[in-house]
Amino acid sequence: MYHYKYYHVMYPIKQHSWTIYNPNVFVKLMDKSSFIYKGSGIPKEIIPFWEVEPLEPGGRKYLNLIYRNKKYDMRIERERIHYRRVRMFWDLDLAKVISEKFPKHYERLINDQPCDDFPSMRFNKIDKYNYEVEFINNLEDQISFKNEDYEITLREGEAKYSYGTKYERDPRYRRIALEHHGTSCIVCGFNFESVYGELGEGFIEFHHINPLYINGKATVFNPYTDLVPICSNCHSIIHRHSENVLSTYELQSSIKPHK
Repeated sequence: MYHYKYYHVMYPIKQHSWTIYNPNVFVKLMDKSSFIYKGSGIPKEIIPFWEVEPLEPGGRKYLNLIYRNKKYDMRIERERIHYRRVRMFWDLDLAKVISEKFPKHYERLINDQPCDDFPSMRFNKIDKYNYEVEFINNLEDQISFKNEDYEITLREGEAKYSYGTKYERDPRYRRIALEHHGTSCIVCGFNFESVYGELGEGFIEFHHINPLYINGKATVFNPYTDLVPICSNCHSIIHRHSENVLSTYELQSSIKPHK
């Protein structure tokens, strides 16, 4: 019924509370349904990316969500009466994780109080049956932007002069890049949350492919292609010699295998 030619699609695709960054990365801005009803509606434009079609009225497909190396059951189903509606539901164990992770949101919603500043769920497709899940905080000031084939026009890098030169960084960049790239180092794969648990949750540094100081003035950057997540060790080594900043590919090629 629904068919996408992925190579003809302009990313990101934004539909309601969903953003598709590429065929393997989906972000859902959470809402009351996410907390109270253990799930979410899936807009028809987003359904093909979940690869569950054909899905007849009343039909269900079962998938796995993986959070912190633990699997949780999830189903995607098409309603019998309103057959155009497709919804996803996760199991009670993951619902409990969400309520404990965001207790203030849950408490306000369960008591029918207004709530904003919702976090997001990021789904990373492993294969058509398994999705790794991340929760992204502090997206209350997400920016609305028009993207035609990655034409983002944010500026950062204004030079501010004091005793030295400081290059201003726009925090909106980090939020967009975080949604798109996730929190694993692009060079070595290190993930702070996997090692440090809650202390490392959501933490990662970002590296500018083209350093800000090259131009010395505000420059138009694209957070999808000009910023990459990188761990502190790799970031330090890349910039170890200021006269010869390494590329991520050069650093990755130099990593020695563990004995």
